[in-house]
Amino acid sequence: MILGMLFELPPELEPYRTGIEATIKPCIQLEKMMGEPSLRDSKIGGIPYWPKGMEYPLDSRGKPLYLLAQLNFEQLPKLEGFPQTGLLQFFIAENDVHGMDFDDGESGTGHRVIYHEKILKYNENLETHKASEKRAMLPLYSGSPIGLNGTHQYQAISICDFGFANIFQSKTVEDRTIIDAYGDLHSSHGDRIGGYPDFRQNDPRKMGDERVLLLQLDTDDDLGFMWGDVGVGSFFILPEALECLDFSKVFYYWDCY
Repeated sequence: MILGMLFELPPELEPYRTGIEATIKPCIQLEKMMGEPSLRDSKIGGIPYWPKGMEYPLDSRGKPLYLLAQLNFEQLPKLEGFPQTGLLQFFIAENDVHGMDFDDGESGTGHRVIYHEKILKYNENLETHKASEKRAMLPLYSGSPIGLNGTHQYQAISICDFGFANIFQSKTVEDRTIIDAYGDLHSSHGDRIGGYPDFRQNDPRKMGDERVLLLQLDTDDDLGFMWGDVGVGSFFILPEALECLDFSKVFYYWDCY
């Protein structure tokens, strides 16, 4: 049992303790920070780290994609199954749907995920790709980059995850008492690598989908970051692709109220 998870449960959830504890998995909980992150730092927005001579990602119209976020795994806690070194970047198109493809979330026409196995030390080996000055159709509407820090944590399954109903009897999951009690105990809001996702509407994955949460970024109006109407954005990847550090087919999805 991870962490000896002997947490207190309200009476209505106690019968499901074994099932809940079986879902617990490690994750990196991310914290947004004020300040001016560097080219190599974990961050949301800003100028991306980019080696000279490397082809920059473009959208279906041939326009440069915008750096949504980058993760420097040499700055973050270690998480089994995820990169231990290098830098992972998430790019999206600047349009009214933030680059999401409603028909094919893996298409890559409006988003790209790029991994740099080695992080170059000297700036003269890097190119400067400035973020777009047009902010109206980007989640980071403030224009100011946000630093990211991480802590190693554990998380039980979220209410939003398609596997949630497996823990409870089918009739019970419709009981608002159960739903509210579990939601109060295990919030899935926030920013994280790994663990379980949060959705404002429904899980776009279907039962049996093995894709794991690669990154979740939640709305933070105080820092000028918002998906639509207080939404949340997520990226998912198959475990075998993650193991091979193959980020060519990452499923991208966001929704809002």
